[in-house]
Amino acid sequence: MIKLFGKFALAGSICFVILQVIAKDDMPKKNEACAPIRAACEKAGYIEGGLAEGKGLYAQCMYPVLGLGEKGPAGKFPLPKLDKLVIEACKKTNPKF
Repeated sequence: MIKLFGKFALAGSICFVILQVIAKDDMPKKNEACAPIRAACEKAGYIEGGLAEGKGLYAQCMYPVLGLGEKGPAGKFPLPKLDKLVIEACKKTNPKF
């Protein structure tokens, strides 16, 4: 019984490590596709944690740029103008953004 449990534990550990490697490898691709949008929002003055001040990076800039609507009060700064291809690339790699 103990030998059988040990084999299952080893197999489970190996699967966990493989899944972590796959997930880690996929993350940069998702972040890279949206990096130009994030950079443009930051350049416009939006920051993480700035929602209450009307400077929310995601809720008041990235979501509206991606066509997802504002998630709070309107932002204080104009939204950056970005190429449609950049926006589509971000949406494609982050469908649940």
